[in-house]
Amino acid sequence: MSSLIGNFVRKSFVPSRLSVGLGISFKRVQVNTVFPLQRSLLNQPNACSTRFSSSLSSILGRELKEEQEMFPGMPDDLKELHSKIVKTITLKDEIGSGTTNIVAHFNSAPAGEKISVEFTAGVEQNEFGGDDIDENDLRTEEDEDEQYEGGMTGPPEKTFVVTVSKGSEKVVFSCLACGDGFNIQGIVHLPAGTEMSEETYEGPQFDELEESLQEAFVDYLQARGISKDFSDWVVSYAEYKEQQEYMNWLKSVKMFIEKK
Repeated sequence: MSSLIGNFVRKSFVPSRLSVGLGISFKRVQVNTVFPLQRSLLNQPNACSTRFSSSLSSILGRELKEEQEMFPGMPDDLKELHSKIVKTITLKDEIGSGTTNIVAHFNSAPAGEKISVEFTAGVEQNEFGGDDIDENDLRTEEDEDEQYEGGMTGPPEKTFVVTVSKGSEKVVFSCLACGDGFNIQGIVHLPAGTEMSEETYEGPQFDELEESLQEAFVDYLQARGISKDFSDWVVSYAEYKEQQEYMNWLKSVKMFIEKK
């Protein structure tokens, strides 16, 4: 299942903010440059190791504490939506597991079908640009600066994959969860016994299909539980999952650094 995301989804994911959170920057330094303090530490290898490990551990601990204070648990709005969605799915995910894949199997499906959804932690940021910008976009963005930082950006989005199976035959939908629900980006049919590969025909350009056909495909997914509430949950849960994994990463790396 995980290969479906790698081979089918065309959207790229937002880079992790780990380097931002730790305030790390990478600079080119000449290898023959040794500063006075470094010279003294190089003559005391144990002191050097202890000093740097202690400093790193302290920074990791400070960052972890700040994140835990800012994000003490699942946000209330997500908690309410999450409790609603998990009644309809079997969720295969463990917060803090160090994995980024999230899989949900729908408990109710038409006879003979199995429906699953897969996505990863983290969200994509919708960017306004080019000919798509108009005065309304600009006014909206100015009003939402406090919520969406970093210039001309809109609400977060999330790519997810829906697989409808009948036996070993599958139809795979690449979808984008966005502010007003979800959009279908592509559809692949996998005959029985086949898997997604670089040679797989990825179907026609979806937005070039007849409008009535596009709407029929959307109705098909909605009838199987891919609703606006579900797409909202995908975005919110992916963002929550990324945050939890980030804090778990800080904690586990800190413990490793401190381990004797």
